[in-house]
Amino acid sequence: MARLHRERWCLLLLVGLLGPGCPADDDDTTGDDDVVVDDDTGDDDAGDDDATASPVAFEQLDFTLQGQTSPDTGWGRMKLTFDGEYAVQYLNLVADGVWVLQNVPVLSSEGPGHKQTTTYTFDLGVATGTPVEELEVAWTLTGALATEAPEDVWTAVVDDGEVIFSPGVEEPARGGQVPPDPPPPLVGGPPSGAAFHGVSFPNQDCGHNECCPAAVSNSLQFLRDQYELDLDDEEISIDAMKQATDWDDGCKPDHWEIQKDAALIGKGIGTRKFTDIAEVIPAIEAGEDVELILRGHAVDIIGASTMQDGRMFLEFVDDQWQDKPGGTFTGTMIYDPATGLCSGGTLTHARALVYFVAEYPVGPDMGSLHGTVVDQPTSDALPKAAVELVAADGVTTYPVTAGADGRYWIPGIPDGTYTVTAVATGYQPYWGEIVVEGGTELVIEMVLKG
Repeated sequence: MARLHRERWCLLLLVGLLGPGCPADDDDTTGDDDVVVDDDTGDDDAGDDDATASPVAFEQLDFTLQGQTSPDTGWGRMKLTFDGEYAVQYLNLVADGVWVLQNVPVLSSEGPGHKQTTTYTFDLGVATGTPVEELEVAWTLTGALATEAPEDVWTAVVDDGEVIFSPGVEEPARGGQVPPDPPPPLVGGPPSGAAFHGVSFPNQDCGHNECCPAAVSNSLQFLRDQYELDLDDEEISIDAMKQATDWDDGCKPDHWEIQKDAALIGKGIGTRKFTDIAEVIPAIEAGEDVELILRGHAVDIIGASTMQDGRMFLEFVDDQWQDKPGGTFTGTMIYDPATGLCSGGTLTHARALVYFVAEYPVGPDMGSLHGTVVDQPTSDALPKAAVELVAADGVTTYPVTAGADGRYWIPGIPDGTYTVTAVATGYQPYWGEIVVEGGTELVIEMVLKG
């Protein structure tokens, strides 16, 4: 049932996207000059239950990268604690007169109605070594896109924050820059689709250079818990994944996931790799976990929103204090396919995308359906077509969205008879019936007539 609940949240979230220009609700959150600033700098996973605590807190980050420390950098970080909503919300922040966060999507990745904390990075506008103790800030969290910068300015205390990191995925030399330059203003925009897992995603403390096996272990714990797989803690621990990924003080791209897949034969887990960001949202909707592999780092993606200009906003879980407990957090970034780089998120900033890895449950009682949605008579791919599998009970559904290349994928289907549909604007719907039996893998090209 957890899978079905999660998919309903994806659908409701998309419904909420249909009117991003509608007026904001009366209860939209704004900054307040009477707030008490939370001074916690570790473990952002849990929301603060103190009724007097502010929903926002600010930090100036110290960076320790590969053993070299830079105190009081130009990196600022905002920690936002909020109650989850079904629809996308939008965060705007002005810091010392600069609109540094502009209509940045806020996804309720831990589920609607649940208090959760997410972080957003920005440029403090100072040189490294310059302490910042206060900021003049104005911020809003609304259900509609802002057309102007927030104006309700107040003085916020700035606490010390810390990032401790060494690359856990092989990468080219980055010129020895410690730390990297802070991100430019993070600019979001109207979305064309979004999805999140809707549960508290596992996020473990990891050791030196262990980001890759930690991300895999987190993902496998998520799949085990969601699908009640017969996997014990020891066989999917970080140490076990270090062996499974052939970890040697880091992981090698285009190698570790093959080793890991071989180690998990017979464990009910399938693996696939892709580079098209259009496949991220369908993977989350289908209940798969998604790991993002960058040059030098790996994280688990827990939510995603595609913007109309082709960029993708990503929420992820990570450990900012390698070799030190208490540094797990939820971060945010924007990936731009035009540059191939991520922006924001400290450890992910200015890093190039290598590929994504998705895992999903497989077994003798689970089948899969995949293929492409194409136009008739040209056979051209139909991107973003809505594909849905409906069980005979008429209640159990598996909705996904085709990627930019028209491909779709629905894993983890129990035995039974299903109807399958595909819908695209300007085309007649596709309808068919399939039977899944004994782990059937079905391939269907869905042809839509214009």
